[in-house]
Amino acid sequence: MKYFTSELYSRLQNPDPAEMDAADDAWRKAETSYRRKLQRIRLKLPKSAQSFIDEMRLHDADVLWIGRARNDLWVLLRPESSSPST
Repeated sequence: MKYFTSELYSRLQNPDPAEMDAADDAWRKAETSYRRKLQRIRLKLPKSAQSFIDEMRLHDADVLWIGRARNDLWVLLRPESSSPST
């Protein structure tokens, strides 16, 4: 991921409040950059991908399966809203 790197995520775990605030600012900037890029390419995507972007929120989705077939990567997810309650 170009925008939300593991290094940036790690910085958010820093117990120093000043460091955490700086990382939080960097995260917000990355999010803004990501959204701008997505808006620029959105109309170039297939309609199904556009619908997916508009309708799905995957932040807390469960990854059920990941596989490859030739040059394709397949990911099976269960969005948070459809997860069974515990």
